[in-house]
Amino acid sequence: MAARAPLAKLTRPKLYEALPRPRLFALLDEAATRPIVWLCAAPGAGKTTLVASYLEARHRRHLWYQYDTGDADTATFLHYLRIAAQQLAGKTAAALPQFTSEPQQDLARFVRSFFRDLFSALPLPCALVFDNFHEADTTPAQRAAFAQGLEEVPERITVIVISRADPPPEFARLVASGRIARIDEAELRCTEDEAHSILGSQPVDRDQLLRIQRESDGWVAALVLLREHLRRRGATLDESLGKGKEAIFQYFAGEIFNGARPENQRVLMFTAIAPSITGAEAVALSGNDEAPRLLEYLYRHHLFTDRRPGEHPTYHYHALFREFLLQELRTRIAPDERRVLAHARRPSRGRTRAHQRGARALSRRRRMGGNAQAHTRARARLGAPGPLAGAFGLDRGAARRDARG
Repeated sequence: MAARAPLAKLTRPKLYEALPRPRLFALLDEAATRPIVWLCAAPGAGKTTLVASYLEARHRRHLWYQYDTGDADTATFLHYLRIAAQQLAGKTAAALPQFTSEPQQDLARFVRSFFRDLFSALPLPCALVFDNFHEADTTPAQRAAFAQGLEEVPERITVIVISRADPPPEFARLVASGRIARIDEAELRCTEDEAHSILGSQPVDRDQLLRIQRESDGWVAALVLLREHLRRRGATLDESLGKGKEAIFQYFAGEIFNGARPENQRVLMFTAIAPSITGAEAVALSGNDEAPRLLEYLYRHHLFTDRRPGEHPTYHYHALFREFLLQELRTRIAPDERRVLAHARRPSRGRTRAHQRGARALSRRRRMGGNAQAHTRARARLGAPGPLAGAFGLDRGAARRDARG
């Protein structure tokens, strides 16, 4: 009987033209002196490719486990983890216990015992990779049980977790005890030399490279998409930047925007008008009291959003993500509503409450289908024309032409 092909879920991804990144390999070497390494960054930051290429470069034996929505069920998760262990350790791992969902089952105790047995069965040295940890919608009890299992990681075994989010609260003890080493988005961004290496043999001079680096902010996915367009016969840099952006915008649409509820899509578009925005200002512009929670979610899940501290913390979108959202705004929002927003000046910190009242009045009139005079009165409450008139990628003349109809 022919051997079954290994499950993709339990297989390290194949590498295609992956750039070796010695700078990050050294970071991983240092981080791997701790029991757990946690990589968190936005989609397309190169997390999975980095870990896969690191294991290949270091010739490390490993168990690869890719999370998906089915792993929200503990029995499913442990079933596939048991199969993965048998693929690596053979008969030694065959004795791992099978989980049954019994009413009196002590989940934390079972998982901790399971991981103790798992680590004992694996060859040394070894790495366990849990990819896309954010995908499974697990409960706090499940996450707490998993954290207890990771308390059992012995010497010469490294657990690597790849996620879009920081360690959850249930991992606080592991963080506080220093058992988790973190590598975040700032460290994963490509340097100028790495960006040049990703672009390969494409004819790009230093000024052009700096322009690409500035627009991409070292985001791996953007650089790879641009490289693919530059490879086309006769392609120019300006043409490739345009085509590359189209591909990047499709990426944003598929990863974030299209799956959001309509009210959250509106928040995303409206909060992209200004280069930075506070939670209160997000409510004022969108008329949605949940806007600050959405911004915080995007920040905590590394979805192309940064938060900067201050008396009133501000949120900032990645430049390309903001450009995508502004394009969606131009496409989806009616011209009269865009005109109101384009003339709405960002409030000073002292004017936020008044601005919120005006924005909510405007939002009510939008929902009620108010007439042009009502829109004008609401706009007056939001403030005189200010620096956002050209925030949609239009000059002031274009904004005025749009205003005429």
